[in-house]
Amino acid sequence: MLKSLLFALRAAFVKKKGEYRYYLLDYIVGLLIKFIFFVAMLIAYPETHPLEGLVRISCFILWYLAAHVLAKMSNVVVEEAYLGTLAQILTTKTSLLVYLVAHTISEVVMSFIWILGFIALAVFLMPFGAALAQLSLWQVGMAFVVVLVALIGIVGMGIFLFGLSIKFKQVGSISELLIFVMLLFSGFFIPPNYLPHVLIMVNFVSPLWWAFDLLHRIVLGELVQLHPYLLTQIAVSAVWIAAGVIVTNHFLYQAKIRGTLLNY
Repeated sequence: MLKSLLFALRAAFVKKKGEYRYYLLDYIVGLLIKFIFFVAMLIAYPETHPLEGLVRISCFILWYLAAHVLAKMSNVVVEEAYLGTLAQILTTKTSLLVYLVAHTISEVVMSFIWILGFIALAVFLMPFGAALAQLSLWQVGMAFVVVLVALIGIVGMGIFLFGLSIKFKQVGSISELLIFVMLLFSGFFIPPNYLPHVLIMVNFVSPLWWAFDLLHRIVLGELVQLHPYLLTQIAVSAVWIAAGVIVTNHFLYQAKIRGTLLNY
C-alpha cells in the first residue's frame, strides 16, 4: 500500500510539474485573480480586532486549497481521457483510492508555494504577527484540528465530484461555480450577518462554513459549547467522504456494466 502510494505520488508530482510548465500563463492569471480577491477581502471589511483578520486569512488559504483539490478531482477523468491514459489508470495495480489520494496530496503540497505569497501579503497589509502572538498553544492546536477536519471534508467533496465526472463530463465547469460560491458565501469574505438566511442554511453542508465558524469561536475565545459545533463539523466531513465513496462506486459500477467506462 505504502509503496503504491509513493509511486503514485511521484507520478502526481511529475504530472503537476508538467502542468505548470505547459499551462504557466493560465496558472499565473488564475493566481493573480485569487490575489485580487484576497486583497479585496482584507480591505473591504476593515476589522477592529486583528484576530478577525487572522480568521479571514486562514479561511481564505483553506479555500485556496479547496479550489485546487475540487478543480483537480472534477477534471481528472477528462484529463486522463484526453491524454489517452485513462485505461492505464483504471487497470493498474495501484487502486483508484490511492491514485486520488496521491493527486490530492500533490495539489495541497504544490499549492503551499503560492500560499507563502498570500501570507507575505497579509504581513504587509495587517498586523499578522501580532495577531498570532495573541493565541495560546491550545487555541493553535484546536485551530489545526478544525482545519484538518475541514480538509477531510473538502477531499470528500472532491471524491464526490470525481464520481459524478465519471458519468457527467460537465462536472468540471460546475465545480468552478461551486468554488466561487464557497469563496463568497462561507462567512469569511462576506460577513455572515449580510448573508440571506437561505444561504446560511445551505452552508450547513459546507466544510468551509464550519471551519470559519469554529475558527472564529476559537481565536476570539468563544469556547462555550464548542464541542457540539466540532462534532457537527466532523459529521459533515464524514458524510462527504461517505457520499464521495458511494457515488464513485455507483457510477464506476454502472460504467463497467454498460461498457462505457472508457467512452469519454
